[in-house]
Amino acid sequence: MQDRRRSFRIGMLLGRDWAILRVGRDDVDVELKNESSCGFGILCPPGRDFQVGQPFFLRTVAGWFSVKTIRVEKVSEGTLVGFDRGPEVANLDRKPKWVPWVGIILAAAIGLLAIPVVTILLGYYQAQPDAAQPTQPVPVSSPIVAAPPPQAAGTP
Repeated sequence: MQDRRRSFRIGMLLGRDWAILRVGRDDVDVELKNESSCGFGILCPPGRDFQVGQPFFLRTVAGWFSVKTIRVEKVSEGTLVGFDRGPEVANLDRKPKWVPWVGIILAAAIGLLAIPVVTILLGYYQAQPDAAQPTQPVPVSSPIVAAPPPQAAGTP
């Protein structure tokens, strides 16, 4: 019989043996057992059912891939699933929905703290004059009179 495989499966090295399987809206942490240019082998925790031909998205250290189930085998640790590798897809990582709110709250807090600092630096925050001692305005229209020259001692 002729070997019909065009690629070899390679066992995963320590640190590269994790993957995330997107099942509907849920992300399931799975163990990546092996990988080849044509597919992946994973070990999924118990509690998930897989059907041959079922499509999924799989995240590895190399990125997100579209995959299709080609083999399912129940074992004591969970379910061994073989996937046919599809094309690499755009980044499907989900960002938390609260991140924009944190930025808005942080910007508002910085803005509120900046107002007193700016007013102090620009000199608008000055102590008010004492109300018990009012100041007298100097009339602008009064003529300026020069003081008489000093006289020498003993001159009339």
